[in-house]
Amino acid sequence: MDYGSHVEEFFTHCYKNLVVGRYHPHLGFFLIAAFIALVSAIPFPRGTFSNEFAMLAHFCMFGLLGLTLSHVAKGDDSLLDKKALFSIMFIALGFGILDEFHQTFVLNRSADITDIFVDGVGALAGSVYKYVKI
Repeated sequence: MDYGSHVEEFFTHCYKNLVVGRYHPHLGFFLIAAFIALVSAIPFPRGTFSNEFAMLAHFCMFGLLGLTLSHVAKGDDSLLDKKALFSIMFIALGFGILDEFHQTFVLNRSADITDIFVDGVGALAGSVYKYVKI
């Protein structure tokens, strides 16, 4: 039995239905937001991850958040309008600020303005990614 094709099929199904939000557009957003909140509540010992890895993690997770929000936003699929982009950035940056504030209460964690900036750049990249033809 070829398990590789079944695993690939499973992840393709998850991507299409959760990230793209084919059935419930908001589900992908809430799952990614819950994962970010869960990870930010873990009191990692200082020096567990390099600063570069942490920045990449912020960029990728908030990129996924922006991507899912762009699928939730109502608008033309061929062009992201300014109102939808503003809403996506407002939600993503608001969540990033709340996440950093939450980390001030977690052992060995602290808030960092750089993380909020990287969160915003990731969310912008993720929300625009849907509309860029590569």
